[in-house]
Amino acid sequence: MISKITAIIMSVVALISNFSGILPSVAMYYPDVEYGTHKRQVMDVFFPQEYEKTEAVVLFIHGGGWVSGDKSSFKKRAQSISKTANCIAATMNYRFASKSIDCNDMLDDITSALKKIESMAETRGIECERVMLVGNSAGAHLALLYAYTKQSSSPVEVCAVTSYSGPSDLRTESFSNGINGISKEKSDTILSYLAGKDITELSKTKRDKVLYKYSPIKYVTINTVPTLVIHGTQDETVHVEDTRIFVKKLKANRVDYKYYELPDSGHGLNADAYILEQSNAEFVEFVNMYIK
Repeated sequence: MISKITAIIMSVVALISNFSGILPSVAMYYPDVEYGTHKRQVMDVFFPQEYEKTEAVVLFIHGGGWVSGDKSSFKKRAQSISKTANCIAATMNYRFASKSIDCNDMLDDITSALKKIESMAETRGIECERVMLVGNSAGAHLALLYAYTKQSSSPVEVCAVTSYSGPSDLRTESFSNGINGISKEKSDTILSYLAGKDITELSKTKRDKVLYKYSPIKYVTINTVPTLVIHGTQDETVHVEDTRIFVKKLKANRVDYKYYELPDSGHGLNADAYILEQSNAEFVEFVNMYIK
C-alpha cells in the first residue's frame, strides 16, 4: 500500500509539472481525431512507439468552467506520458454547457471518445484494457463523475481517476454565491445548463437536490475506483474545505485514495515549486503497478 501511495504521489508530480524544452518525439500522433459530428468532438491521440497487445489509456479532460478551454492545455503532458509510460494517451475537447448541452451530454462525449480510442487501437491489434481519467477544474469534475457513475457502461474499464482542483459538490458555497471571478447570474446560468434545468426558479432545497445529482461526492461508495485528489489551499474558485469533506467521504468508504494538498497554490496549482520540481520518473512505475 505504501509503495502504491508513493507511486501515486509521484504521478501527481509528473502530471502537474510544467514541461519545458523539446519533448521526445512520439511516432504515432493523431491530432484532431473526430469522435462525433460536433465541432468540439475532437481529440489528440498518442500511441507509443512500441506497444503490447493490451494497453492502458490515460485520457485528459481540460478545465474551463464547462464553457471554455481546449485540449491543447494537456497536449504536452499526454505526449510525454505516452512516451515515458509506453501507453495510449489522449486529450479531448467536449461540447460546452449550453441550453442544448447538459452534463449528461458531456459524459456521453467521454464515452464516445473512449469508443473511438478503442476502435483506433483495435485496428492495430491492441485491446484497451483500462483507462485512467485525468482532469483539472471542470474537467476534473467530469472525470470524477464519469468514473463514479459510468463504471458499468464505460467501453473501457475505468481503473482510476485523478482530480486537479476539481469541484466535487456543486451545492457548496463556492457555487451558491457565484463562482469566483464570475457573477452569480452567470454562475447560475452555467449550473442551470449543467443540470438541464433552470435552478434560479427553485427553492434552495430543490436546487441542492438537483445539483447534488451532478456532484461526484454523491456517488462515493466502497466500490469507488481509486482516486487521486490534488488541491491548492489558496484556491478561491473551489474552496479547499469542500475538497477536504470529499476526501473524508472517500476515507469513510475505504476508497483507495490519496489526497495531496499544495499549501501555497491557488486554483491553477502554479506555486509550490519545491514540490513540482520533484522527479517524474516514478510515473512509469505508477502505470506499471496500477493501470497496466
